[in-house]
Amino acid sequence: METFNVGKIEEFENKSKKVVTIGDEEVGVFRLGDEFFAWRNICPHQGGPICQGRIFSLVLENIDSNQNWRAPWEPKYCIGTGVCSS
Repeated sequence: METFNVGKIEEFENKSKKVVTIGDEEVGVFRLGDEFFAWRNICPHQGGPICQGRIFSLVLENIDSNQNWRAPWEPKYCIGTGVCSS
């Protein structure tokens, strides 16, 4: 997997995202704590810019919570796994 510099760690607040252009692709970069995740900014459901959605916590059970985001017109996706949770 190729590595790209998209900014300094300090430029990303926890639970934030930044959409960057790499070559001719837009990529959403998400920070959750000390982990970073990158998503191609194309929704598998509608083909729109999926990374424009908001980040929120989804509690599946009282003992298990995941960080998710909802695209503007989309179901919910887990940032870490890509699993649709809607």
